[in-house]
Amino acid sequence: MEILPYKKITLETKLEPELIIDRIQDSIEDVDFQFFRYGLFSKVYEKPFEGEIDGNEFEIQRLVNYKNALLPIMFGNIIRESNVTKIEIKMRPEKVACIALNVFAIIGLVINLSIFTKPSFKLEDCLFNLAFLLLPAVLYGFFWYECKAGIEELKDIIESEKNEC
Repeated sequence: MEILPYKKITLETKLEPELIIDRIQDSIEDVDFQFFRYGLFSKVYEKPFEGEIDGNEFEIQRLVNYKNALLPIMFGNIIRESNVTKIEIKMRPEKVACIALNVFAIIGLVINLSIFTKPSFKLEDCLFNLAFLLLPAVLYGFFWYECKAGIEELKDIIESEKNEC
């Protein structure tokens, strides 16, 4: 389990890199600025991802109809090795979400450690402050769930096998 909201994964396939790039390009929706991007008035997307491809590298993100600050951005690099093509993917949410989540978790740790080290420790003092630790744990779980969903979607597009790093 990763400590930071970051995940690294490698997909392997026997397909040629050009075919993989074409398949990923075909799955990218051209998304312009929209005032109502989420909710009742949002546009229904036909393709699963938004982003761009530059040579053998890509930066994509799943298109969802709900707001999620921890939705991972997938940075990929396609490498051909003998008879196998590897797609190395690094995933992380927006930098602001990473910083906010980790600051919140550190504040929770500091508050709870200061309570535990008091000479007159009472469990009641700690229960409310456990939310500072519980909320980041739940949010990390949401991030890893979204990573899994994005990888499964990409895996379906390129028909590959998964190797976790």
